[in-house]
Formats: sequence, structure tokens, C-alpha cells
Amino acid sequence: MNDSTRFTLAKFTVVAATFTGLVALTACESGGGTVSGRLDDVKYVKPVKSVPAVTHKETRRERQTRQVCTGTGTERTCKTADDGFKTRTVTVVDKPGKPGKPAMYCVELDAVGNDTTENDRWFKVSSSTYRQWADKEEGVKVSKMPYERELNSCKH
Repeated sequence: MNDSTRFTLAKFTVVAATFTGLVALTACESGGGTVSGRLDDVKYVKPVKSVPAVTHKETRRERQTRQVCTGTGTERTCKTADDGFKTRTVTVVDKPGKPGKPAMYCVELDAVGNDTTENDRWFKVSSSTYRQWADKEEGVKVSKMPYERELNSCKH
């Protein structure tokens, strides 16, 4: 196999791998768009505050040594001498903290896409979309409602 054929084969492999990766990413993407159906429920989930790490301070004693050398030139000898203890304070993490979560706004639809078997599907929406549907009655027709992603349930 000459260099030209090897180069062409390498280019083809890179292009094929890139295409496969893009197809996989597109298949995994589950968010955004618009949806239609019948309003079933709306729900607001309060934000969750971050939880700080649980820590405590410990004082540790460590033995200190020093090098003691005597003599000059080639007659020089060195020994390690005990220099007592040094005390230092360290912070120990007992339990790591957890980041907070923002508020979440959800809308539940029935008959999604005019399919009466597609019921009880939750969608995460923006706060403005939530406010638009929050005071509406159940069963109202929803057309082209923008959503961020579909959810299994509306909770953090």
C-alpha cells in the first residue's frame, strides 16, 4: 500500500468516525422544541439551596529533623538530628458539600401530538411559559408550546 492510498484511507476513516459521532450525539439529544396537546397540570419546583461541606480543624504534630554536618572538605560528615515536634492545623472534610439546584417549571400534557394514548407527559418549560399556562383550566388546548426538554416527572 503506497502513501497516497494510506492517506486517502486515513481521511475516509476520520470522516466516517466524525459522522458516526454526530449521529450518536443527535440521537442522544432530548431537548428543545415545541409541543401540542391538552393541558393536564402545571408544577413549580422550588430551588434547592446548596449544602456546604462539613469540616473540622485538627491539630497535628509532626516530628521535625534537621541535618547537622561537621568537618570540612572530604572529612565532612552529616547526621540527621531530632529537632522536636512542629504543630500545624489542617482542615479535614468530613462530608463534601452539594451544589444547589435552580427552580424548575413544568407543564404536563395529555393527548400529545393529538394522540389520545400519549398522556401524562411532563415538559420542562421557561418561567414565562409556565406563567402563561399556570392559571388555565385542565383540558385547554395547547398549541406549539416551547419546551426545554421532556421529563419523566417534575422533581429535582
